[in-house]
Amino acid sequence: MSKDDIYNALCAVFFAEEVRLQDRISDIQYRMWQRGADSHIHIELIQAQARYDYFRTYMLDVLNFLKNFDRL
Repeated sequence: MSKDDIYNALCAVFFAEEVRLQDRISDIQYRMWQRGADSHIHIELIQAQARYDYFRTYMLDVLNFLKNFDRL
């Protein structure tokens, strides 16, 4: 498997997981709108947003490393 194949496979995983995490946030926001906001839903939203932010930061660092790997 070449470096480009690994990079493309990780990009596919990144985009799929990013969409899943965004959908989770949207679902929680919809439930907040539909049922009203209570502390449990707020905590759930904060956790989902933190997971999304962490995943996005981590994966972008990994993809950037792989993209520039030949230059090291």
